[in-house]
Amino acid sequence: MGPFHTTSGTARGGPRTVLPGRPAPVPLATAATTGGSYGLLRIQLLPGDEAPYLVHHGEDRSFVVLDGRMRVDTASRRLTAATGDLVFVPRDRPHRCLALDGPADVLMLFTPGGAEGLYLALWPPGHDADLIVRLSAEYNVDVLALPAEAPDESDHHDG
Repeated sequence: MGPFHTTSGTARGGPRTVLPGRPAPVPLATAATTGGSYGLLRIQLLPGDEAPYLVHHGEDRSFVVLDGRMRVDTASRRLTAATGDLVFVPRDRPHRCLALDGPADVLMLFTPGGAEGLYLALWPPGHDADLIVRLSAEYNVDVLALPAEAPDESDHHDG
């Protein structure tokens, strides 16, 4: 693997848009471009996006909030992150992420790389449950609960 440069999509006219008003995820680095070391996506989470509760078995996940606020629910904690914050979720830990108060511009880091392909394959949002579960399994990700079934985290606190 050699040096490389990828544009975030914000230069020269803004993020690539597939749905009206909805930027598509931007793959800044993938397992293919990093020799499997990591994958990095820039993604916009919108309030009202419904996130499945899932477990990544093959990689750790890190979220860096570039702008806005997001929440990451885990089995034991509810973590609220704002612009500039980092949230780390080790592999094999159930979690889901949601935007708060407005759009959240987020870097999603997968170490090692590979599972970033799942997010690209499931774009745009709105797929049926069977497809989500089937594609997730191909990336060694278990869907524990679809959005309507996700556990209530109201008894957990920010941390």
